[in-house]
Amino acid sequence: MINYSTTAELKGEARDALLGKYGTVIGACIIVASIEYIISSMVSQIIGGNALFLFIVSEIVAIILELLFGILQSGIAYMYLNVIYKQPVNVSDIFYGFKENSQKAVCLQAVFTVGDIILTIGTAILSYCVLYLGSFPQKAVYTGIAFTVVGLIVSIIIRLNYSQVFFILNDFPNKSVTEIMTLSVRLMKGNKFRLFKLYLSFIPYYLLGIVSLFIPLLWISVYKDCSVAAFYQNLIATASANRLKSYTNKNC
Repeated sequence: MINYSTTAELKGEARDALLGKYGTVIGACIIVASIEYIISSMVSQIIGGNALFLFIVSEIVAIILELLFGILQSGIAYMYLNVIYKQPVNVSDIFYGFKENSQKAVCLQAVFTVGDIILTIGTAILSYCVLYLGSFPQKAVYTGIAFTVVGLIVSIIIRLNYSQVFFILNDFPNKSVTEIMTLSVRLMKGNKFRLFKLYLSFIPYYLLGIVSLFIPLLWISVYKDCSVAAFYQNLIATASANRLKSYTNKNC
């Protein structure tokens, strides 16, 4: 059995791969964040209001936008794979999802959207109490907290299990949505804690970024996302090597 790379090794690989590319990748991430912010702000201004009907409409529109943002997530994954695979990287990479498999990207994003909906049910209950009841009934508070805790657990499980789907979509574009999701779950079997630990390792960086007037946060975010791409590449390479080794041993 060939061992997986450690957290330190993955982060080191990401640092090496990003050398000379930080400016391009950070610029691309700023563009994506700006697009998402501008579109969300415009929708909020157009639909905004305290009426229950407008609140429901705005939530529905927010869900639709989140699904469409999956196309940008596909482009971001494509960009980071280019970084890890030592391929040329351009800002235009973030729009790759609009050219290839955009429908699949939206379907895959739906998985995370469902997780986000479950996570925000508790917040929605509390928001409703404030906006339309003007108070916090005890039962509503307890219900909101319970939904928030359960939603957080479910959301984490979903995001870990399907964390590799956009990388797989770009590496194996001919696979169906179901096949991509199944492969992600299979790759993450026994590796969810490894990825969780990788995420946790960046907490000190983010805390440092906050006390440093938020200036380093863009660099930290790029470093973290590239490390996750390195994690995917290591998953695929290790799984392939172990499968080949197993096949060789059976035929010796």
